[in-house]
Amino acid sequence: MQTTSQPMKAMAVDEFGGTAKLTLHTLPVPMVDAGEVLIRVEVAGVGVWDAMERDGNLVYNEVHFPRVLGGECAGTIAAVGDGVARFAVGDRVYAQSFMNDKGGSYAEYVVVSEKTVAPMPDGLDMLGRVIN
Repeated sequence: MQTTSQPMKAMAVDEFGGTAKLTLHTLPVPMVDAGEVLIRVEVAGVGVWDAMERDGNLVYNEVHFPRVLGGECAGTIAAVGDGVARFAVGDRVYAQSFMNDKGGSYAEYVVVSEKTVAPMPDGLDMLGRVIN
């Protein structure tokens, strides 16, 4: 995985196991490749699949540690890769980051394929609540 020299905070595991294995790390922000976007995460979803992945019962790609969990998020586009036309820096979005080789959304930043991203509807905050 390509990374930048810029650090970010992320919740990750260094080995599979229980909840105590999930710890705060300082990791490099992942690099954006063609067709991808970098999202500054404001809200990360938590699902039953995250616990399965943490325990090692759901392995979907090459295992490397630290492993950042998190299958979905909402936030703001911080960078776009070559060929990305649907989104621009500053756009409010939500995205699926499940089964992502570049890490999940339990982090300040996540890189995902543009195909897994949608615009946040006007009138909703990052939690999906109606705002005035």
